[in-house]
Amino acid sequence: MKAPTKLTGRGYVVLTSQRKFKVEINFSAKIPIQAIENALHGQESENSQEALRVLDIILRLYTVK
Repeated sequence: MKAPTKLTGRGYVVLTSQRKFKVEINFSAKIPIQAIENALHGQESENSQEALRVLDIILRLYTVK
């Protein structure tokens, strides 16, 4: 049985029989799409490490689903 959820302006509030959880998501950095494309093609740029980190997070999220 899924716990009821309520979407708020800042995130989701998940209601269970005993606890409430408030989740807030914030941007930590902006990565140019060009840097991600360059990383996919194996080209170095000043944002290469951040672009690879973003790709790693995205791929992990899609493998979980």
